[in-house]
Amino acid sequence: MNENSFLSFAMLFSAALVFFINYLKRKKAIVRSKFPTASGIIHDVHLKEYRDSRYDDDTGQSETRITYHPHIKYKYEIEGKIYEGNRKATPSG
Repeated sequence: MNENSFLSFAMLFSAALVFFINYLKRKKAIVRSKFPTASGIIHDVHLKEYRDSRYDDDTGQSETRITYHPHIKYKYEIEGKIYEGNRKATPSG
């Protein structure tokens, strides 16, 4: 297989892969849009701090990375039954 053939194949494969990934994302969005919704009340919100320390052997320096993650608790009612949750959905670009 010469270089041009390989490049053509790689481009075709990449285009097919992008098409397939977009198809799956669109399918997932359609399923989500049909999911029922309910109003609720948020009763606890706070940020949790996470520290991650790493040592770089090359530089001999330690680096601490700090990230913050939201923690949310909420309640909602469906057909007279009260539910409590803490899961959240994040957009998937």
